[in-house]
Amino acid sequence: MHKLNKKGEAETIGYISIIFIIVIIVGLIATATTYVVAEQQSVTKFENAKNYIADIETIINEVMLSPIGTGNKISIDLTNQYLNISADNDKIEVYHLINGNYYDNNRLIYQGLKYTYRDKQKIYAGIQYTDVNITTNVLIQNKITILYFKKIGVNQLEITTNANTNE
Repeated sequence: MHKLNKKGEAETIGYISIIFIIVIIVGLIATATTYVVAEQQSVTKFENAKNYIADIETIINEVMLSPIGTGNKISIDLTNQYLNISADNDKIEVYHLINGNYYDNNRLIYQGLKYTYRDKQKIYAGIQYTDVNITTNVLIQNKITILYFKKIGVNQLEITTNANTNE
């Protein structure tokens, strides 16, 4: 029969313990890093959404000050984001599912016609018009798209996408 060396046993247990501790530390670091990266990506998407809304507002203002029949377009990247254009309440919103807690839930902030808002896991950047009648509904998600804006009446605006045009 072969008898184990107590010193060798203790050394083996020590190595296993050290490896176990290292694995736990690496796992904690990886988890924390993943969370921070996901939150930063969410913040970037939110900033992009606010910039898209500002660009859309500029284009709509230009089109609505022009003669009937005038149009313009913008390309936006909605990767991991949603665009909702509502003719019912003349509202345009870009939103995504939030990662992190960088924006308080149910917090609504207006800046002129533009606003930002968080509703549980969705964070919105939007604009709502009172003097422009948007005549079309559009819902797009997770793709690069071109929006076409066309003044079709005194206060009427038609918004279409490259999904429903020949371009």
